[in-house]
Amino acid sequence: RSSIDEQVLVLGHALCADGDFDDAAEEVQGTVHSILKSFNGVPVRNLRELAAALAGAGRWLRFEFRHGEVIVLDSEAAEKHRRQVMEVHRIQHPMCLRKDDVAA
Repeated sequence: RSSIDEQVLVLGHALCADGDFDDAAEEVQGTVHSILKSFNGVPVRNLRELAAALAGAGRWLRFEFRHGEVIVLDSEAAEKHRRQVMEVHRIQHPMCLRKDDVAA
């Protein structure tokens, strides 16, 4: 670790609800278990930084991983399907950070 608040962020699983994202789902599934390096060109040190970056992101969401994998999502299309994905997988909140998600 280069700093006390650094975390390793790993894409562990991608949730989908219908066939609308089949191409994106295949791309994401091929990147499962990859370590996130940056989001929209900015290095991400921890989950809190990623959450803040996502909240302030524009239309395109570019996730870059350690071994050169890149996933680009259209945030408008992703947002349209977020509720359906959450309902299918019984997720109550889109994001929840606890105080202990980042070391003080």
